[in-house]
Amino acid sequence: NKRYGFIIDMGLNHRIVRQLKTFNQHASLHTQMDANASAHLVWNILSDVVRLHSTQQPIHPLCQNCLDWINQHIESDQSISDCAKIFKVSQAYLTKVFVASMGITPGAHLQQTRLQHALSLLTGTDAPIKSISTRCGYKNPSHFSRAISKFYGASPQQIRKDPSAWN
Repeated sequence: NKRYGFIIDMGLNHRIVRQLKTFNQHASLHTQMDANASAHLVWNILSDVVRLHSTQQPIHPLCQNCLDWINQHIESDQSISDCAKIFKVSQAYLTKVFVASMGITPGAHLQQTRLQHALSLLTGTDAPIKSISTRCGYKNPSHFSRAISKFYGASPQQIRKDPSAWN
């Protein structure tokens, strides 16, 4: 999601992916969408892509440090308060700077990054779900399962059962 020192809006990016999955599901199930529904869905996707690229902002150095820290600690159970301590700022200040640069809180970004990592582990490995939940910073496997289900609309077991639908 990072290109040339800019970051794209993760929420908008996730919405585009969901729309593309809807379009792909219709195609893979050979269901018919009328021309207006197809055109509307494609228009929404293209509009979001244009909006996505037109709203890029430079990243604040503290925000970039936080992003790097999140990527380095993706498999730990450390929190954003730990990140703030590392960079010797308050969690409130880190959140303010992060939201100004990214449009979401660092906690939300940490969770999205962990869930994207979980998706790659669920679809790309045979590791037990409990092990994956631990590797993605979740101490409680049921909390992990609820987070996956809420974010992706499917349980870890459903994702594992049909990995091609998620890649």
